[in-house]
Parts: sequence; structure tokens; C-alpha cells
Amino acid sequence: METFYNVLLFMAGLGIFMMSMDMTCKNLQGLMGQSLTRKMKNLTKGKFKGALFGTGATVALQSSTAMIVLLISFVQMGIFSLSQSLPIVIGVNVGASAIFVSLLADAFN
Repeated sequence: METFYNVLLFMAGLGIFMMSMDMTCKNLQGLMGQSLTRKMKNLTKGKFKGALFGTGATVALQSSTAMIVLLISFVQMGIFSLSQSLPIVIGVNVGASAIFVSLLADAFN
């Protein structure tokens, strides 16, 4: 019985997560204009620029999870292609590591 309850809670949480992803995508579509979409595409044109964008955005947001959720929404909206989003994901991971290193350095001072 406890296993069933845990599976039910997992499915409910997954459903809420998927619903929030859909709502985020719909709301971002309304907020994003053509000029902002063009600027974001230009910021991530090359692989290095995409990784740099991911690193900078993650350090600015200080949350790699929030950046990944936004990135998924941008791919779903068609702002980024899947191949264009991979360097951004690598940059997000580098940014998360940079945040961790800065927190470690601060803890040892």
C-alpha cells in the first residue's frame, strides 16, 4: 500500500511539473517579442557563444535548474534548435560549477 502511495505521489508531482512547463512556455511566448527572439538567436549563434551564454545566464540566475527549465521552454517555442541548445547546456553546467567553486572559496575564508 505504501508503494502505491509513493507511485501516486510521484505521478502527481510529475504531472504538476509538466503542467508548469506548459504554462511557462505559453507565458514566455506572449512575453517574447521578435526583437528579443532575434537577439537571443544572435547571442547563441556559435558553439562558444552558446556556452558562454549558458555560463553567464546560470551565474546571473544562480540556478542551473531554472536555466534548464527556461532552455526547454525556448526550444519548445522554437527560439533555439536542439543542436543550438547543447552548447548552452554545457555552459549551464560550467556556470553551476563556477557557483559551487565560489561558494567553496567563500566557505574557506
